[in-house]
Amino acid sequence: MKILFVWPNKESLGIKPLGISLLISICHLHGHEIDLFETTYIDLGFKSNKEVLEEMFVFKPVEVSSVNLVKEKDSLDDSFLEKLKSFDPDIVAFTVLSDEVLIARTCSETAKRWKSSVITIWGGKYPTVCPEETLGMECVDFICVSEGLEAFPEWLRQVESGGDPHSIQNIWTTYNGRIIKNPIRPLMQDLDSLPFMNWEYFDERNFIKIYDGNVYRGGDWMSNWGCVHECAYCINKYLHELHGKKGFIRRYTPKRAIQELSYLKNTYKLTFLKFHDEDFLMRDVRSLEEFSELYKKEIGLPFVIETNPLSVTEHKAKLLRDMNCVSASLGVEAGNDHVRKNILNRNETRKDVIKAFMILNDAGIRSVAFLMLGLPFDTREKIHDSIELMREANVRVSNVGIFFPFEKTEIRRVCIENGIYNPSDFPFYTSDVPALDQKTLSRQELMALRRTFNLYVKLPKSFWPFIERSEKGDQTGMEIFQILKDIFISHVRDQGDYFRELNL
Repeated sequence: MKILFVWPNKESLGIKPLGISLLISICHLHGHEIDLFETTYIDLGFKSNKEVLEEMFVFKPVEVSSVNLVKEKDSLDDSFLEKLKSFDPDIVAFTVLSDEVLIARTCSETAKRWKSSVITIWGGKYPTVCPEETLGMECVDFICVSEGLEAFPEWLRQVESGGDPHSIQNIWTTYNGRIIKNPIRPLMQDLDSLPFMNWEYFDERNFIKIYDGNVYRGGDWMSNWGCVHECAYCINKYLHELHGKKGFIRRYTPKRAIQELSYLKNTYKLTFLKFHDEDFLMRDVRSLEEFSELYKKEIGLPFVIETNPLSVTEHKAKLLRDMNCVSASLGVEAGNDHVRKNILNRNETRKDVIKAFMILNDAGIRSVAFLMLGLPFDTREKIHDSIELMREANVRVSNVGIFFPFEKTEIRRVCIENGIYNPSDFPFYTSDVPALDQKTLSRQELMALRRTFNLYVKLPKSFWPFIERSEKGDQTGMEIFQILKDIFISHVRDQGDYFRELNL
């Protein structure tokens, strides 16, 4: 069959999604003809993650004009219709996140207008947490709830053979006006049996990885699948309930992991890796030691990870350093202890957070903190708790996002019940405008604090009155902000991300 995969990418540059990469390989094994349509380089009116992170002083701007990372102002309908006509697919398969729904729906509607008989199927996090809402769209024929690694090829066999595609585990659809909710199958356990990922259909520019002022050729991979935690802002608790099992972790064996990484490195000429594990260090020491030793011998590329403060130890940090790990990002989310424990359901203490960052700093690994602003009942004082924690932990980079109450999370219920979130006003994730309407902190104040957050963290406290004045969007405020930005660049960013007095 001819299958057109669609990646409705809203803002991410420099990555290749793991799910599509695996499904392409699986479909190749079953003899299907594949193509890919992605919206990465179509200007849909959103800032890229690169632009946003540069504005917050997280990324150093890099001259990449020679590789043309500029999004083109093409028509989404026209571009997709051209792909449909040239490839003429039997099936159009989407992988959709919550912030990609509008793009995916537009493409699905275009596909149905092009040819009503074409079959559309959605998979990914959004149809998994919002199955009824997804099937409520007339342009969506089928959805895959939870994982598609086994369900999707089984469904394809039924479609291809003229069998019954309506009774397959994980696959939901509508029939005679009602939703058919098939059972959820157990998660695939033997990751080693999966084929290697296939990136041949992605735009070559998705290999461009910008890190710390340099340009690499990057790859994306994940060794640990799943997470044991149930943070209130994450869908993991919902997924655990969906499968009737809490805290399941699946992982490749070290030997199998190295085999695929070696293949990807050589096939795609990689010079950098990003591991997308929710908690890379959530594994026993002996397994990490084996993986570390093999990685040093066979791969050796610089790489970045994400992990949890409670997973960081001195021994594991040493293993990371020996493997050539250059950066570790830790989810902290809030500096206020009450917020972190009682609102976000996170278990680490302030002491745990500081200790983890100190260990990474001592190991020579670039330390990055993930934080959220605009949490329920947020105040200026609570945000300054986050600033103070970052200063005390000596974090090298703070990556600050705006909170959004995602579907099927506990914190969404709290926001709705307290009248600070109206789903009809902000039905889908947005990073440009805070979704919560709070008396304690206006949306304008919140965005100003996000813009100045790293100035507060990195510049001496004697600068704080000027930083606060720069939060105002008037002419004087913006002039002060520009002066502070210049100081930050010369005294912090160009000095290893820590403030240094310069003898000029």
